[in-house]
Amino acid sequence: WATVEHVTDLCSSAIFTPVALAVITLRQKYGVGPDDDAPGIWVGLQDPNKLLLLLLLSVLGFAGLGLQTYGYQRERAARASAMNFLEIPFSYVMQYLLFGDALSPVQGLGSLLVISGGLLNVFEKSVEESGPLQSTDCEGSVCEMS
Repeated sequence: WATVEHVTDLCSSAIFTPVALAVITLRQKYGVGPDDDAPGIWVGLQDPNKLLLLLLLSVLGFAGLGLQTYGYQRERAARASAMNFLEIPFSYVMQYLLFGDALSPVQGLGSLLVISGGLLNVFEKSVEESGPLQSTDCEGSVCEMS
């Protein structure tokens, strides 16, 4: 599955997105299609510095996916998948720091539900990996493990 993810991300970054941008630009340049009155292609992308930042974000995202796959190969599945749940609070912190958007109560509740569900899953997996609990036979004050 990791190979499929890598190939789709690479195709999206290197082929599909540039082709889509070229098609949109040509349609707007020649006035073909329903976007005749639309403003130019994303105004912010006309700045070369912003295009470079977009390219850098694409490369970093692809590298992050590769490192995530490498991490999955090196760690137990239950523990590694729990790390994905860190994306949720981290994204809300970054949302606040970068854009000044505060967390709404519904978003907070939703993220708590997702994180608690993930932690319950990890806890359940760790209990299963530790093996079955042993029962005890107790007579009076003397207990023996069976």
